[in-house]
Amino acid sequence: MINLSLYNESPIRRLMMKHLYIGELRGLLTFPGWIEGVVDTLETLQIYELPNLKTLPECLTRMTRLKRLQIVECPQLLSLPSRMHRLTSLEDLVIYGCPELCRKCQPQSGEYWHMIAHIKNTSIEEPGEEGKVDDEARVENGDTCKEEFK
Repeated sequence: MINLSLYNESPIRRLMMKHLYIGELRGLLTFPGWIEGVVDTLETLQIYELPNLKTLPECLTRMTRLKRLQIVECPQLLSLPSRMHRLTSLEDLVIYGCPELCRKCQPQSGEYWHMIAHIKNTSIEEPGEEGKVDDEARVENGDTCKEEFK
């Protein structure tokens, strides 16, 4: 495992990275500009415990190789990028502990469901909901995604 530390707006143009974890940064309001440097290679993006994160970057929708996206405990996150439907390689989406975003992504009825309905496995839950569906979030197309959280 390689650890990478970037301070301020490090001038990185391109990173050949497949997996990226961004987490436990209380002061992070928006994604840093260097995230643009991973759009061509990233396959897994984990966004954990960013309590003040307000938005996801639009460049997320250009991550054509992205297969797995986890967004956990980001309670201020209110929306998805408008072109989420472009992520045709995305197979797994987990949204947990993001109240407003979870509400907007509910299967069939959520405002954003049409943007994520193509994703094979989705798990969209609020803390305490796990028991309602035996620790699995089910969508009507029959797919399930069981996820263990930190």
